[in-house]
Amino acid sequence: MRDRVRVYRKIWSRIENLYFDGYLFYERTLQAALYAELRNTLPDVHVIAEPVWKVGDQKDGMRPDLVIVEKGQITDIFELKFWNADLRKSEVRKDIEHLLLYGVNEKKYPVRLHPNTGEEWEELPVPDSCRLHFVVVAMHGNDALCPKSLRGVVRALKEETPALRENTRVLSHWFGRLGGDTDERRKWSIEVGIR
Repeated sequence: MRDRVRVYRKIWSRIENLYFDGYLFYERTLQAALYAELRNTLPDVHVIAEPVWKVGDQKDGMRPDLVIVEKGQITDIFELKFWNADLRKSEVRKDIEHLLLYGVNEKKYPVRLHPNTGEEWEELPVPDSCRLHFVVVAMHGNDALCPKSLRGVVRALKEETPALRENTRVLSHWFGRLGGDTDERRKWSIEVGIR
C-alpha cells in the first residue's frame, strides 16, 4: 500500500500542475485527467469510468466516477468533486455515503461488457482491501478540503447507518485547494487512512 500511496501522490502532483497551468475546468476534466494519469502510470490495471452498480436498496444505479480493476478484482473506487464556488456539505456527505456502501451488501459488481452483445459480462469482487478515494478540488476555505472535517462526516454516517459500520475499508482524501494568495493556502495533498 505504501508504494501505491507514493504513486498516487505523484499522480496528484501532476493533476495539480495541470490545474495551475489553467487546463482543468470542470469535474469531467478532472475525471479525464485522473483517468489518463492512472492508465499511463499503472499500465497493468484497467480503469473504468462510471460503471452502473445496483447497491443495497438504492432505487437508481450508482455510478462511481472511476474504478480500478487489478488481477481480477476491484481494488480502488473513486468519487470526484470539482467546485469553484461553495461545495455543499450535503454533496460531500452523499458521495462519502456512496463510497462506504460499495462492497457492504453486494460483494461483486459488473465492470465489463461483452464486446458482441453490449451486455454486462462479468462481475468482479470487491475485497476488504479495496481502497476508497474521495477526490475534491474546491475553494481554499471549503470544509470538504479538511481531512478533519471528512473524518467527522465518516464517523457521523457510520453512527447513523449501521450497515456502513460493516465497511472496514479506509478512505483516502485527495484534496486540492483553489484560490488564496499564497502557496500555503493552495495545498494539494492526499490524506490516507480516514475511518
